[in-house]
Amino acid sequence: MTTTRGVVMGALVLMCSPAMAQRFVLGVRAGTTMPMSAATRRAFGDQWFSFSITPFPSESRKGLRQGADFNITTRNQSGNRLALWRPSYGFSRAFGDDQANLVPYIAARVGPVYADYAINTPGGRISEKKFGWGANFEFGFVFSQKFIISARYDLMSKFNNFDFNGITLQATLKIGSF
Repeated sequence: MTTTRGVVMGALVLMCSPAMAQRFVLGVRAGTTMPMSAATRRAFGDQWFSFSITPFPSESRKGLRQGADFNITTRNQSGNRLALWRPSYGFSRAFGDDQANLVPYIAARVGPVYADYAINTPGGRISEKKFGWGANFEFGFVFSQKFIISARYDLMSKFNNFDFNGITLQATLKIGSF
């Protein structure tokens, strides 16, 4: 429980960084992740649907921008369970006119990864709670500064030889700013 609180506090500190202090914009995100590892797909399935509330990125602004991202992935299948908490911080770059209805962007971020998992293997059940590191690389399009469609690749530390790297296709809708 203390570890979970530490992860949540770290994510809150990350999201309240000076880059986010100007205005906090919230979004709702839905997507599907396709894990790259065959062993991970066997344990948890080929596609993982996700739904979350996240900081809405400012990718449509002109030039190089700082920003935070927060992803939580949970999976339960065939007696196996997984929870990945992935706050990340990095930079994005928009291309073209930032006032256009369609603005392409790229982003690269890094951050800690907290993994809580229990997986049945031929050698027995592996159950761990561990910290590691991760990075994500994203390409997407911002529509009218309110809606984003993107593809991203998440690269993470291996946990007991399990590789949770994957490609995610997602949509994010701006729901409000504070």
